Amino acid sequence: MQQEPNNKRLFHLHVDGLCLPLAAAEYMATSVFEETPFCKEMMGDGFEAPHHFTLKTTDPRTFKSTFEDTVAYLSKTEFEGYVEGECIAYDMDIEHSISEPVSLENLSPEFSDLNPGEFRETELHITLKHHENHKAVAALKRIGFFSAFMDKPFGLAEILTVQGSKRAIGALENHVIRFLQSRDDISDCSIKREDIAKFWLSDPNVKRAQVMQDLEINQRGNVSGK
Repeated sequence: MQQEPNNKRLFHLHVDGLCLPLAAAEYMATSVFEETPFCKEMMGDGFEAPHHFTLKTTDPRTFKSTFEDTVAYLSKTEFEGYVEGECIAYDMDIEHSISEPVSLENLSPEFSDLNPGEFRETELHITLKHHENHKAVAALKRIGFFSAFMDKPFGLAEILTVQGSKRAIGALENHVIRFLQSRDDISDCSIKREDIAKFWLSDPNVKRAQVMQDLEINQRGNVSGK
């Protein structure tokens, strides 16, 4: 799995707002964050916050100070949502390199709500060129991925995300990579894992997606991987 170019560790900071009051909106407009260009009219899975901002940096000091400054300001407003700081574990392009079919049918994930004040440990993002009624996307959604959409240089991209514990996502990721490598019907595809380094919730019960807590892998009638 390849790291980001130049091998510097890449950090992402995201502000995800369910409610963005005027004071918070004015702060974000003058901050170093940029509004994430999701195609909001296509958001149908209900997991992405309506207000989403991103900062990418390779400087850990900028990552830390921006996180702290942002939390300090937003916590004094009526902002509703969360701030998350992520470290990119890997970001790799997917090429068709496996000729035999690879299925995800043997994977049975277990999802649950987070307890108050908890946050996910990690997540996988798959980016690929969007096609209507795509069988590969349907297979990924069956095991818990949800979709967002964004315009890319190659056209409309579908960004599939699954969130969970490091243990469950670690058991899942190689199966998903092999599945993608076996598909000759996807294009402009990449996969990325983002590990949580910092987070702040405006309220312990603020809305968050369910997370994958466990994964059963059925092989020859046996169950493993729990």
